[in-house]
Amino acid sequence: MTQSEFFKRLGAPLKNTRWSWGARRAGGDLVLRVWKDRTREFNGRSFAMLTHHSKYAHNQRNPGYKERNRHVDEIRGGTCCYMVMCHVEDVAANPRQIRTFEQDNVYLGGTLLECEGDWWIEIVKPIPAAELFTPVLQQ
Repeated sequence: MTQSEFFKRLGAPLKNTRWSWGARRAGGDLVLRVWKDRTREFNGRSFAMLTHHSKYAHNQRNPGYKERNRHVDEIRGGTCCYMVMCHVEDVAANPRQIRTFEQDNVYLGGTLLECEGDWWIEIVKPIPAAELFTPVLQQ
């Protein structure tokens, strides 16, 4: 299954398959792409990087970056978040390309943390993706 199809199955179709960093489910929850190599621990808890201001702040027009800043604002306002863990093809490439992504689980987001100028979200626990899949309608 492609990542675009995966997001549709989660009920969160991406606005644009190339630049979207996440999407909203019908119930209002967010489903966000995050990079496995941009996860780290703070005080014994795992977090995923949501923003990368040092890379994108100079390009405020980047649609994915603008979208992600809105996501952070929504999470700060109480919106629930799930994450799709992506594995990068080449960490040095610009732009990055997704090599693979985890299809068995999505990850529940928790506490937001601002650290070193970026926003990070706690990875609370894995949730089987199938639990969030929307029913496929028969034609």
